[in-house]
Amino acid sequence: MKPIAKLIAVGALTTTALVSTSFAVAAQGDGQRDCEMRGKGGHHGMGYHHGKRGHHGGEVRKMLRGLDLTAEQKTQIKALIEAAHTNKPARDTADFEAKMAAHQALMNNPNFDEAAARQMIDERQAAHADRALARMKLQHDIIQLLTDEQKAKLEARHDKRMARFQAHHGE
Repeated sequence: MKPIAKLIAVGALTTTALVSTSFAVAAQGDGQRDCEMRGKGGHHGMGYHHGKRGHHGGEVRKMLRGLDLTAEQKTQIKALIEAAHTNKPARDTADFEAKMAAHQALMNNPNFDEAAARQMIDERQAAHADRALARMKLQHDIIQLLTDEQKAKLEARHDKRMARFQAHHGE
């Protein structure tokens, strides 16, 4: 694959991720709330943001600025996000602990079991691919709610980011 094609592919994936996150935050409100976890173990303390695990939204807010979403669009986006969250499987602590124990057992074994390691890696990559696919579908659905003018603004921002990236990386 040519370097410029790789660059375009990376840019497209980055834009998709940023757009979906932006829409998620916009659907939840203006995002200007103060985080009660600030100052406890870092900006959001222990990986939690507003009582939920993970940090999402900063990029989403940036992407949505200036797109002038209507109240109806915000409502539709919020519904899409909620539907995506209800379809997401719950975190399974027992499964996580079992995977961590298997990993630790592999590390503690005097003989490295390459087949077991590859299986662990394949399982992680499959789960990651499933999550990425779900995010991309959500992003696609959200982008379909935008007007042509909003899509053009989003594309212009993407082009500007790509130009900065190319200038920085010399391509």
